[in-house]
Amino acid sequence: MHEILPVVDYIHQNQVIHRDIKPPNIIRCQDDNRLVLIDFGAVKEQIAELGEGSQKVPTTHFVGTVGFAPPEQLALRPIYASDIYAIGVTCLYLLTGRTPMEFDYDAATGEIAWQGMVQVSDHFGKVLTKMIKISPRDRYQSVAQVQRALDLEAHLDNLAECMHTTRHRSIEDEASGDGYVPPISRTASAIRDWRHRLELRRQRDGKPADFSTLLASDYVGY
Repeated sequence: MHEILPVVDYIHQNQVIHRDIKPPNIIRCQDDNRLVLIDFGAVKEQIAELGEGSQKVPTTHFVGTVGFAPPEQLALRPIYASDIYAIGVTCLYLLTGRTPMEFDYDAATGEIAWQGMVQVSDHFGKVLTKMIKISPRDRYQSVAQVQRALDLEAHLDNLAECMHTTRHRSIEDEASGDGYVPPISRTASAIRDWRHRLELRRQRDGKPADFSTLLASDYVGY
């Protein structure tokens, strides 16, 4: 994934949709050991058609491989996210050794039911699942989004240390035996109370609350 995504990102930046990403079209060079994406025949064919006239010639036949191509591509409307779907299915093939036709599919959503066939990290599993969503709007829209999601996994342990996993202490919790509460604790508690009232008012009115009014009436007194 880390090796092939920059290649796909490059062709997308040049406004090219490959439309036939699959295992046989990804090879490794012997000279420098790089992964290379091949078989741009469909792309060259479309460029040749465009060169025959000044107007864009619509595609009238399916280009791709059934199973690796998403529904919108089968409907002759490929987008950049179509290549992302194909990369995801290719990854599933490499992980499981199963072709797309060998997977079970969710009858309600049409999604590939792959989770029980291979063990991967929870984070990578979520990334892969989003890559192969049936609806394009639920999929990653660019290779850069996939790359950012993959890069995040290496930092999840450090990010967890920055997240609040316990409830905020109230003023009563922080009060000492003589009832004294430090000023910073009073301020923090007041802000939490103000935000709570803001949310309640928003829910009651069914619209965003006026922050300036709330600040003047609710918060300044603290």
